[in-house]
Amino acid sequence: MIAVYRRQTRESHRFQVVSGKGYRATPVRLGRWKIPATAGVTLYVLLAIVVPILTLVWTSLTPFLQPVSLSSIGDLSFTNYGAIFTNPALSQAVLNTLVISVVTATATAVLALWLALAATRGGRFGRWLFDLSFLVFAIPSVVLGVSVLFLYLFVPIPVYGTIWIIIIALTTRYIPRGSRMIQTALLQLDNGLEEVGRVSGASSATVVRRVVLPLVAPTVSRTWLWVFANALGELPIALLLSSSDNRTIVVLLWDMIGESANYPEASALAVLLLALTAVSVWWVNRRGAQPTH
Repeated sequence: MIAVYRRQTRESHRFQVVSGKGYRATPVRLGRWKIPATAGVTLYVLLAIVVPILTLVWTSLTPFLQPVSLSSIGDLSFTNYGAIFTNPALSQAVLNTLVISVVTATATAVLALWLALAATRGGRFGRWLFDLSFLVFAIPSVVLGVSVLFLYLFVPIPVYGTIWIIIIALTTRYIPRGSRMIQTALLQLDNGLEEVGRVSGASSATVVRRVVLPLVAPTVSRTWLWVFANALGELPIALLLSSSDNRTIVVLLWDMIGESANYPEASALAVLLLALTAVSVWWVNRRGAQPTH
């Protein structure tokens, strides 16, 4: 599969659509398919996103697990949220989750950008590293977590039992996907944009900093957001590498469901996690909508 991917992307000029000649995206008009396409997308959003979220909110407001009904509206309350905020383990889990997600997203975005640049602008060694990172796709999260666990049990680096071992595992997990997201944006850039900079006397580092990075900055921001959102909800790796000092929100959520089967409180915690993700999405999209100079 790596060989097939390399063959399909070897003529990268076919994907170059962003040039210095007044590039503008051309929308494709659906015509008579507009209404069916809109109906299909709306139905998918309702069934896959809206209804599950509303069910989760309903469960978080109930005293015990019960179906949605008009007769149960009088039983709804914010008691479960109060119990969540008085949970002594929550504050540390929230702090661990935020630190892990932010550091993982930042490290992944930086390393993925470097790897994508090495694959598209570097030599054979950069392309070899890029292709090698494909192999992580085939490793399940559980296997990767166990591998990192065994590695740092024997390697004399004091990260076992801390948040850093989770950050290392998650960064390893998300770098392949992140590098391909950024590489896609790099393949769309016309080489003429960089050639103009070099003809003007700019060094390669200056061309990358002044020409390439501003053009791929929206993709890097969305890569950061994608990693951040996934790191918030990553369970297998966090569960395998968790200890009393580095528990995350999803591990706490797993304990609520698995040990006490307290679904209403678990739903309340899940709603808070969803709200945190929604705020991060809004923040990144707001920054991405601002014009660059």
